Amino acid sequence: MSFIDAKNVSKTYQQKGAVPTQALKNINLSVEEGDFLCLAGTSGSGKSTLLNLLGGLDHPTEGQIFYEEKEISNVPIERLADFRLNTISFVFQAYNLINTLTALENAEYLLLLQGVGPKERRKRASEMLEKVGLADCLHKTVNRLSGGQQQRVAVCRAVVAKPRVILADEPTANLDSKTSEQLMDLMVGLNQEKNITFIFSSHDNLVIEKARKVVHMKDGEITS
Repeated sequence: MSFIDAKNVSKTYQQKGAVPTQALKNINLSVEEGDFLCLAGTSGSGKSTLLNLLGGLDHPTEGQIFYEEKEISNVPIERLADFRLNTISFVFQAYNLINTLTALENAEYLLLLQGVGPKERRKRASEMLEKVGLADCLHKTVNRLSGGQQQRVAVCRAVVAKPRVILADEPTANLDSKTSEQLMDLMVGLNQEKNITFIFSSHDNLVIEKARKVVHMKDGEITS
């Protein structure tokens, strides 16, 4: 088996009184450690749903998901909290930052949850923010930052936790082309330097071109 395996995974959403919606249909996917992989497809293709399942934020209706041969798809969501905290980091399309906290405080947040001491977490977070060009923004609340700056804070928050996997949902969706290129170059560097496995969902050609592996999705299925 690979580092991450999805086997015959399907996901159906059923709201009371509504027709069931099948978001994923019999997905089979293998991801090796250190991969830089893009799930490519238009809106509604199922790529974000698959990311959520791979990240343990939801369970498949059918099929199994494994990390290093250990199945996570049969574990209650609440019992996966420690696994997610210590193995996976997320970069959400909406950033999911805390607007009343500074860039530094946001970047430290996962380290706080991991129980890292204040001196060490401040050192790691500030060094990473400086590395992505945000040295002048450490003590600014994130609601005073541009979209590109906020996205870089979100990436720093994900990386400083030292995850083995980063899942990024449409990471360039709200960014201009120059900032998108800078962000992707940053992620390429982190992948190469730290061997972090990256899995993106995107329909942005820039992201797709930077990926070393591309999995095309349409209508909840892998097409190539």
